[in-house]
Amino acid sequence: MEKLIVGKIVKVHGIKGAVKITPVIDEEMNFADLGGVFVDFDGKFHEFEEVFAVSDMIGVKFKDVSTVDEAKMLVGKFVFAERDVLEKLVETNSFFIEELKGCVVVLDDENKIGVLEEIDNFGSADIFYIKSAKYKNLSLPHIEGLVVKFDQANKVLTLSKNVFDEVAVYDD
Repeated sequence: MEKLIVGKIVKVHGIKGAVKITPVIDEEMNFADLGGVFVDFDGKFHEFEEVFAVSDMIGVKFKDVSTVDEAKMLVGKFVFAERDVLEKLVETNSFFIEELKGCVVVLDDENKIGVLEEIDNFGSADIFYIKSAKYKNLSLPHIEGLVVKFDQANKVLTLSKNVFDEVAVYDD
């Protein structure tokens, strides 16, 4: 059973043990359809009692968490869902962030950039960290128009050269 990250618990919400989750999934889907999530990679499955919107986050009340103290113990932990459950809920032409890691990164002018090593999210956009022989400490935000194509079978991520030139950050 493969699990993928779908969010991070960032704070407690209210006095009955609910939490706020920052989702890390771009796909339009109803988070409640997951039925529950695993807290931490090897953690316990927590079934949802209630799922609700809280500004740009998702509020969740787990059936087995009923106090603020119990909820506080979950803050800072990642939440995971089973891949097969996620695949049933997302569009067929979608891909998961975890699948991008280790991909060869090329520009649409066919110049190889390097290998995508890590992806972080600090709120406004995912940040790609690419190991490159040409660019030292290369990072760039995943903004609209950056990704031209993702070849899942061959693990090749093609980026727009024009967008890359505008947003890439690296040391000389």
